[in-house]
Amino acid sequence: MIVRKVRATLLKSIVHNVDLVGGEKSPPSMKTIRVEVKTQTLMYSKNIVSFPQRKSQIDNLLNKDWVYFIGTGDYKVKPTIGHTREGEIIRAPAKKIYEWLTKDGKKYYTNPDNIKTSKDGIWYNIPQNLPWLKKVGTLPDVWKERFRHLGNTNWENKHYKTKKYFDKNTMNKKGTLGEEAMREYFEKQPSVKKVTMNENPYGGYDLSVDYIPEKI
Repeated sequence: MIVRKVRATLLKSIVHNVDLVGGEKSPPSMKTIRVEVKTQTLMYSKNIVSFPQRKSQIDNLLNKDWVYFIGTGDYKVKPTIGHTREGEIIRAPAKKIYEWLTKDGKKYYTNPDNIKTSKDGIWYNIPQNLPWLKKVGTLPDVWKERFRHLGNTNWENKHYKTKKYFDKNTMNKKGTLGEEAMREYFEKQPSVKKVTMNENPYGGYDLSVDYIPEKI
């Protein structure tokens, strides 16, 4: 009887130890997030990012997880070149942007200085000191240089120059390049397993990211 009890105790101990080291556990489940990328010439005079005023874009914030803002330089706007914030990557939860633009920040936009107008529409300036806006990285120099050639230069000296030519092809090319830069950003992170660019330009998001739940 004593021998049986000892053997039973040993078997329990062995099984318990296997559980502790995780030898029999399933791997963590994969998760997917949807990301939007906003690639914009750096507003060098203020710490802000910008989001379009179009209702369709604002409503669509509820269909994605994160928005990443890339602040780029432009050779025709000299103060942006070599600026300490050139190439910054700012991340924000999409739902927080939606709430700010539709509820919390409404009084902020009664001041016309917090709204900018350009050839591609009206944009809300969002201050970077909001607690849910976070800088998560900076573009490598090779990417900074690529973007410097793709500025639309329809603003300078804190104001938009409405008479300047707005090149939509350049804007689209810059947007695609921003998505490629962010794909590379995600692919370098060990928790990320797959990054897919959305081939549908009206698909509501730019990248889908499959990852093992960790910080990304």
